[in-house]
Amino acid sequence: MKKNSILVCIALILGLSLPLSTYAVDNGTTTTQDLTLKVDGSALLAITSNTGAVSPTVSISLTGASEAGAEVKTTVNDNTSRLKISSLVEDGKTRNISAQITAASSPMSSSGTQLFVTLTPQDTFNPALANGGTTAGEVELTDAITHDLVTGITTCWSGTAADNGYIINYRYAKKTGATSLKSVSLTITYTISGQV
Repeated sequence: MKKNSILVCIALILGLSLPLSTYAVDNGTTTTQDLTLKVDGSALLAITSNTGAVSPTVSISLTGASEAGAEVKTTVNDNTSRLKISSLVEDGKTRNISAQITAASSPMSSSGTQLFVTLTPQDTFNPALANGGTTAGEVELTDAITHDLVTGITTCWSGTAADNGYIINYRYAKKTGATSLKSVSLTITYTISGQV
């Protein structure tokens, strides 16, 4: 018993004689930690009507004359759709928006008609209208070809109200010289690119 007591006392004395820094995590009055902060970015698109309906179907018709002998309507516009966007990009990088006819009941090329689209950003874009990029103006959508509509998009969001976002203006027109016109049902896919 006496031997055990002596061993406990020696262990206690040795334990108390070690410096306190042996038990502390920090070895001084300051410490550091490394962090990696990353902007992963995100890109979201949605189509709504100017009244707020989600993914509206647009119907555009070239209508004939309302009176015999009158000129027939050879072009018609529709600007009831909005393309909303949220884009987060790293400094020095940008995004683009493109459009492509991805499905059609018959090719546009044999319809005797043309479809044009223009995206126009509105002043609801934050933090500034310029962040919404540079639009290409009116672009003709042709069969299965990707067309850039907006380039140079940085960090921005268009707003979520019904009339916010890029105004999508479609112009449906008879091709010059075409005498036989055919109706077409189609799907247009809008794509926002990754950071470039």
